[in-house]
Order: sequence, then C-alpha cells, then structure tokens
Amino acid sequence: MSEELRFFDPEELEKSSRNVRRSVDKLYVERLAENIAQVGLQNYPIVRLEGGKYKVVAGWARTLAVRKLKSEMPEVYRRLFPKGLPCRVMELSDREALMISLSENIHTRTLTAEEIGAAVEELRKLGLSEDEIERRLRLASREIKQALEAWEAAKKAGVIPAGRPGRPPEKRAGRRRSPTRKIVVTAYLTARRLVRKGLLEDEEEFARRFVKAAVEAGLSGKEVERVSRMILAAAGKGGVEKPNLDWLIQQALEKLRREDIVERVVAFRRRVADAVSELAKRRGVKFDDIVNELLEAELKRLKK
Repeated sequence: MSEELRFFDPEELEKSSRNVRRSVDKLYVERLAENIAQVGLQNYPIVRLEGGKYKVVAGWARTLAVRKLKSEMPEVYRRLFPKGLPCRVMELSDREALMISLSENIHTRTLTAEEIGAAVEELRKLGLSEDEIERRLRLASREIKQALEAWEAAKKAGVIPAGRPGRPPEKRAGRRRSPTRKIVVTAYLTARRLVRKGLLEDEEEFARRFVKAAVEAGLSGKEVERVSRMILAAAGKGGVEKPNLDWLIQQALEKLRREDIVERVVAFRRRVADAVSELAKRRGVKFDDIVNELLEAELKRLKK
C-alpha cells in the first residue's frame, strides 16, 4: 500500500465512490472550518485515483471545511495552505478504500447507523467475513447487527442515509413538519423489532402511526430514538397486547415530555470522544448517558 504526500486545490477534489459518508451536515463543516482556522489541519485527507481523477476516500468533511476557508477566509487559507491542501495519496483497492473510510469515521460518531450498515453490507460483498469486520473495525457483533438492521429499515422505508444532523430546528407551535429521514427509519426499525417480539403483524401500519405521532410532536432525531427505546423497553416487559401499541407510543411521548433534556451540538477532541465511546460500550449505555454522568459528577465536585 504505497503512499505519498501531495498538494491539491480543494475545489478540484471529489468524493470517492468508496467514501462511506452520504452527506455532511453544514453546521459540522462550519465548526470544523473554525477549528482548522485556529489550530490548522492535524489529519490530512486520504485520496486515491479513480477514473483519472483524485477522489477523497477519508476526510471529505475536512476537504469541505478547507474549501470553505478558501472562499470565506482567503488570507487564512493562504497562510495555512500556501501549496494547497495536503493529502495522503494511496493506491487502494475498493475493499481497502471502503475499510479505511469506515474505520476512520465510525468512531467519530458522525455516521448514521444506516451508513455503517450500508458499508458493512458492501464489505461483505467484497469478501470480508463478519469476524474480520469486527476485528478490524473494533465493533461488537451486536453493533454490526444493529447497523445492518438500520440499513435494512432504511431500504424498506425508501430513504437514503444522510449524515448526522446538527442542532435540531426550533419547534414552532402550530407548524406541521414533514417526516425526517431519522423519524422514518427509526419507525421502521422499531416496527421490525416489535415483529420479532411477536407483538406486531402489520409493520407498515405501525411505522405510519409512529411517524405521524413523531411529526405531530415535533420530535428531533435524538428524541425519536429515546421514544423508540421506551416503546421497546415497555413492550419487552411482557403482558403487552397488540392493540395496546398505540397506547405505548403515547405513553412514551408523555414520558419524553416529562424529561428535562436539552440538545446541544458539542465538538469533542478525538481522544476524548473515543474514550467516552469505549466507556459507553463497556457499560452498554448510550454516549449521551455517559457524558451526562461524567459532567454531573464533575459539577458536583466543583461545587464542593
């Protein structure tokens, strides 16, 4: 796997066909551009030659951020990148390129479960076993299964995976929203799991009801995930009959309304994000839960 450092005009680079990112949130790019302007680019994008053009295998968000610097802060761009954007040019097979892209992005929590699932499915087609995928990506079998489930739900729902959203839009009373990709995929994913529990026969009808309730409540992506977990937890306690599924949805929404949760977009140092992710994985909880636990403990300590 040969490698050399070369400099490119960021405007001329394109995204590789093996880059696992389907899209990048604008807010994330803005934050990244601000960070690069302050501390420089610490990790160079990886590119390979595809169809006579150099395309970005890993580091597409960084490439977009440097483009933003070039157009909006040209003096900063010229100071930081007098020769152009430095990139690691590598000779990579499709499988190697896909593995590098997925490996670099998977632990930054900037990929959706569907994007991970789509990449894992493609790696399988390219000849990698599930054991090898687990080992090389440091993913548990459970995480791979969940990602593949999300990808199957996305395909069934007929939506294309997109990058993780930034801060959710403000909710405005009386304003109806269209269902987001996150709402639709989560609805189908929840329905599939209820089918496996033997609590649901009409997957399409439940997904429709879930989407309708989530849109009417004006839920963000993370709120939809919390409602889904509440529904599955309640259904898993036993004694829940199929006609009570509407009641489960409403009970979960009511419980969510009683929670005092505020969403914020926060930029973590990579090593911190990796450490928190590992801790959350070991405890079998969500990333947000660990962050809240650590912050609450530190706030108590500071008050003493």
